[in-house]
Amino acid sequence: VHRVIGVEMSQQAIHDAMENANLNDLSNVTYHCGKAEEVLPLLTDSLITLPNVSAVVDPPRGGLHKMVIQTLRKCSFLHKLVYVSCNAEGAITNWVDLCRPTSKRFAGAPFKMVKAQPVDLFPHTKHCELVVLFERIKTNQQPLISTQSTVPDTTKPNVCDTDEQPTT
Repeated sequence: VHRVIGVEMSQQAIHDAMENANLNDLSNVTYHCGKAEEVLPLLTDSLITLPNVSAVVDPPRGGLHKMVIQTLRKCSFLHKLVYVSCNAEGAITNWVDLCRPTSKRFAGAPFKMVKAQPVDLFPHTKHCELVVLFERIKTNQQPLISTQSTVPDTTKPNVCDTDEQPTT
């Protein structure tokens, strides 16, 4: 990893992250304290020349601010995005906005959802984190969300209708 940039609202969390970076002899990490919707647009110009840029977001329960989604969409050099969600229902709007076709409101090529993995950090409770990998759709690919209505193929059995277990 060439460079890591952290954005966090909590000064204590930044202090803890800096301490962890020092304990692990990491010198390629910088942190910025503030709201992601205010800090992220200021950082994007410094990332344009870097190869293979990826981002990890871990928003609060309400999801990412619209400005953050729009900034991520505009960052054409951003190829992969990992979205950590503690509230999948609250994140759905963000996921749709990341994947919707390009428009005036959502510039930049859309992303597509590639993988989703639940992580049980809170055993014996109903709470579960969901880690989702998005990849940028190349210009010759079709967007994940279609504006046309589609009819499901009822000739093929639904996975839930069979006794077979899905393979991973």
